[in-house]
Amino acid sequence: MRAIAERNCPADLPITPSPDQAIARSSDHPSNRSPDGPVSRPADSLVVQLDELIPSDPGHIDSVVGRVVDLLEENGCSQDLGNIQLALQEALMNAVLHGNQSNPEKYVRLCVAIQEGGGILIVVKDSGSGFDPSKLPDPTLKENILREGGRGVYLIQQLMDQVEYKFDDGTALIMRRHPPKRRP
Repeated sequence: MRAIAERNCPADLPITPSPDQAIARSSDHPSNRSPDGPVSRPADSLVVQLDELIPSDPGHIDSVVGRVVDLLEENGCSQDLGNIQLALQEALMNAVLHGNQSNPEKYVRLCVAIQEGGGILIVVKDSGSGFDPSKLPDPTLKENILREGGRGVYLIQQLMDQVEYKFDDGTALIMRRHPPKRRP
């Protein structure tokens, strides 16, 4: 099994749009265009399916998550889709509210890549200075059960196969789902 690489969906994506850049859609991404139509790739390649800059407004999250869910379904990645959807909602909400502090002049970058065979890579990057995930209170402990917030990072870690943070020019959350096991 080939590991999902970040070469097409890197954690060092810029999060500030250029003055002439609108929110990028998957069909606008240079790796998805060629003068002769769609780009053909080797069977085991990683294909960037979506690369967007999202305004730091929670009102945009549901429509973005809906587009990602549609994209995953269209590409045969419907196994545990509810878990991926919830993890993405939590990641985007954390990026907008905590990373960018709902600043309307800041953006969250979302990159979704699907590997042939169904592996999924999702990168959510904000402008925040970062945090130490190990210092977050455990929401499963008795004293934290009734707390109103503080479950997003925990949920993401439970719902995705791999979760990693990178803190370089913002905070990048890298989430992976491995391809489903093939039955003989």
